[in-house]
Amino acid sequence: MGLRASSIPAALLLALAGCAHDERPRSAEPPPAPASEVTTAPVVRTRTEGTVPLPAVVQARQRAALASRLVASVTALPYQEGDRVAAGAVVARLDDAALRGALAAAEAGAGAAEADLHRAQALLAKAAATPRELEQ
Repeated sequence: MGLRASSIPAALLLALAGCAHDERPRSAEPPPAPASEVTTAPVVRTRTEGTVPLPAVVQARQRAALASRLVASVTALPYQEGDRVAAGAVVARLDDAALRGALAAAEAGAGAAEADLHRAQALLAKAAATPRELEQ
């Protein structure tokens, strides 16, 4: 009877352990959504025609400040905003009428001075003028 008496409490403990209630807290998260079926396709490069308008902001990487050392009116702007401009290209043409007038006046003054010099040299050669008059 000794073996039987000791096996009864062990059987009772095993039975009670199997009937124990699970007291772990359950998570409050909803169950995951069922998986959706997806289709895949390989990515290939194609040539397409046409344009697709997309919103964007374009900013220049470099800015160029333009200035003239002369006071003149602009007569031509061969480029439009956004055009590519090569280094050294003419981006504006100025009215040079005032400069051409000033050049003509200076050339006329130089011609008159040269004529006076030749006249003074001729007079000096004839002893009709002094070397001081030639210097002036």
